[in-house]
Amino acid sequence: MHGGSDTTVLPLESHIAFESLRRLGKEVEYIEYGGEEHVPSQWSYPNQVDYCERIISWFDKNLKGIPHPTE
Repeated sequence: MHGGSDTTVLPLESHIAFESLRRLGKEVEYIEYGGEEHVPSQWSYPNQVDYCERIISWFDKNLKGIPHPTE
């Protein structure tokens, strides 16, 4: 997950990491929040909620074995 307007860590760095993992056959997801900067706590409220829900979903799936609602 990355803010699309991040100037601290450019989104390109996340794109490179995502593509590298994908090419290695790893399960990976990437989402970019357009117009958002580096710090999620300063993002718009809807994007903060989406960000948190995605993190909780990842932990549920990968630590508790609970499938994601879209699976």
